[in-house]
Amino acid sequence: MAAVKGFGCVCRERDKIAVEELTFMPPGPEEVRLAVHACGLCHSDLSIVDRRIPLPLPMLLGHEGAGVIESVGSAVTEWQVGDRVILTLVMPCNHCSECLGGRPSLCKNKGKLSPSGRILDSAGASVAPMQGLGCMAEYAVVHQAALIRTSADMPLDKGALVSCGVTTGVGAVMNCAKVHPGSSCCVIGCGGVGLNAVQGARICGASQIIAIDTSPLKLTAAKRFGATHCVNAKEVADVVKEIAKLSNGGTDYSFEVIGLPQTSEQAMDAVRPGGTAVIVGVADPKDRAPLKLTKMAVMETVVRGSLMGSSVPSNFVPMLCDLYKKGDLMLDELVSKCYTIHDAHSAFSDLTSGANLRGVFVMHDLKVKATGPMNRS
Repeated sequence: MAAVKGFGCVCRERDKIAVEELTFMPPGPEEVRLAVHACGLCHSDLSIVDRRIPLPLPMLLGHEGAGVIESVGSAVTEWQVGDRVILTLVMPCNHCSECLGGRPSLCKNKGKLSPSGRILDSAGASVAPMQGLGCMAEYAVVHQAALIRTSADMPLDKGALVSCGVTTGVGAVMNCAKVHPGSSCCVIGCGGVGLNAVQGARICGASQIIAIDTSPLKLTAAKRFGATHCVNAKEVADVVKEIAKLSNGGTDYSFEVIGLPQTSEQAMDAVRPGGTAVIVGVADPKDRAPLKLTKMAVMETVVRGSLMGSSVPSNFVPMLCDLYKKGDLMLDELVSKCYTIHDAHSAFSDLTSGANLRGVFVMHDLKVKATGPMNRS
């Protein structure tokens, strides 16, 4: 089995990315190498670049991907060349108490299945793959635990979205909060993950969904995805009071999908007595948000965190794909623009400015989508 060359987006220092030709070595015994057909652009990728998430550099970016297996390791028995797969950064050991308890995103052996030394730069030095995936590239070498099988009728550019952002947003609503029909929700932050929290609430049958953002583009999209009310945080004096006014005293559930102390505090203040606030946004490790202890004790407010939609991806991702194919889950509408890997600087500029709902890198058979009319400036 020979090594293959392909281009990928690498971060070597703060606020800088480069498209480099890399060598992707043959997979180890329990690994596969795949041709990556699509990779979504997520704010977590940007957080690596701006060092909000201070993982060691250099790093091959990308953790929201889908593709086709190109080669398999000697100990791989359940996968074969040509299989279509969606990647997940949740790679459970399936032995620890968290995995056995149905919470694989909290696996006590997290990170131990990440391949090492499989990606080399032009000087022959190893480049670490982000979250064990590093799929912002034409190829990826991953552990077989990162694979979720998908059918021929599931478009891979939509499957890539389900890999992370859709799972995180919809899962926070369905799995963590367990939103019930007729309930009220507010979603603070309507980017790629927040919009999926909005549509997750719609799918669950929430009767009121209040979307909060500062971008008219995102609020217009939120309405399309199921929001019943939209609040531009720049246009109201007090976001929490506005939510209380719209919901007659506070919502049953709130979802913070930005990762800032002030918006997390708003989410906790926005729920009614007995309500549940779910913190989804990834914050800077140094950030702290104040807790109003009386609200928690006397009003029985519940504050929860949700990672990767509090899901078991091997079950939840196929369910989301089925919802898409039935027309209940909006994925086509999420994609604002497609890019080739060589458009990485433009793609990250758009990600930083918030120009897109979701941008997607397309490669191999899907590369033609980057030249379609929807992507011309």
